[in-house]
Amino acid sequence: MTDVKKSEEAAIYRHKVLSPLLVALEDGTDVARIRQMKHEVCQQNGISRKTLARWLENYKQRGFEGLKSVPGNRGPYLIPEPVIEDAIFLRRELPSRSVPRIIEILEMEGKVKAGLLKRSTLQDRLAERGYAATRRRR
Repeated sequence: MTDVKKSEEAAIYRHKVLSPLLVALEDGTDVARIRQMKHEVCQQNGISRKTLARWLENYKQRGFEGLKSVPGNRGPYLIPEPVIEDAIFLRRELPSRSVPRIIEILEMEGKVKAGLLKRSTLQDRLAERGYAATRRRR
């Protein structure tokens, strides 16, 4: 299935989920009832309030197009291998060094652009390779 078709199907599903709320909002339904409807929609569809709020906001801003999923660059290979190796070196050099500090060092050395490398992503890559900072309490 193509990305375009998947994106279209995602938008159709999201619109179907939002439809009762959109009608209620247009009709000027009171705030308490809207809140209750949001809660019900989340429970019935297994989505979080945050997701529902994001879908509503995207629909308000861009209509049906805002509900389409946007393919991203998510995946375990987002960080180039040499950068991961440098991060591992920094962690091995000083095991107590935090991931934000490792990122700061990599940025200062010019190995990654400032703000490009995210803490959670690097932390996941380090953990996959056995270099997670584990803290044991006695």
